[in-house]
Amino acid sequence: MAPKHRHICPDALDDAAIGKLAERLPKGADRKKFSEGLIRARDALKEAVERPDLNARFREVKALYQAARRSDYEAVANRIEDLSPIVRELLTGLRGQRPIPSPAALRDPRRGDKACSRVKLLCTPGGGNRPIGNRSRTEPLLAGPRLWIENKDQTYSVRQMQQRPERQHAERVFLTWLRLAWWDATGKPPPSTVNPHRPGTFASIVVDCLEIVSPSTNAIKLIQRYARERQCEEAERIKRDPDLDDP
Repeated sequence: MAPKHRHICPDALDDAAIGKLAERLPKGADRKKFSEGLIRARDALKEAVERPDLNARFREVKALYQAARRSDYEAVANRIEDLSPIVRELLTGLRGQRPIPSPAALRDPRRGDKACSRVKLLCTPGGGNRPIGNRSRTEPLLAGPRLWIENKDQTYSVRQMQQRPERQHAERVFLTWLRLAWWDATGKPPPSTVNPHRPGTFASIVVDCLEIVSPSTNAIKLIQRYARERQCEEAERIKRDPDLDDP
């Protein structure tokens, strides 16, 4: 099941809108390259919206496992029919070397129990367990990405502590491709910062693009957050290997 992005509509960035945005480029910029870059940005946004995020993938696996553990054959069959392609590949392997039981097998009273056992094994590779709360209680380590749990003043993961889920992933992907489109068209990297009171040409184009595809997104804050995160990543890179920063 794909994640819900109620206010993101990549197809709203149609050819007419792309043409108008390209007209606002600085003198000497390649409008054709920019238009092609915007199309790639639109396609990347569409893929990011349709692709289940880490939480959605984990919850698909968890719901499937819980239905199998209850021996609810019909629920397991329905969930297998609704599996997103990426989760199906996660469970079965890239080449399908771990076949998942068919819905028909689960709905067959003679084969349902064995099929449910097979589904549980696919959802818990290695049969590992993790402690929860009281150390005497455990639950299976499910296949796939970790589940993020929000708990009042902290966010943590059941499989890897002290990390945070990525916010606005689809919009960030879109911004990355917009930056590449600008660079290709102008030959210069886009500004890393933005003045919210006097945004430059690039920032204004980003604002208008996001107004088209994701009206609820604050484009200025997105650009600023993107810049801060890049600065933090660069600082961490230098901290890990200071020699990389030597001339």
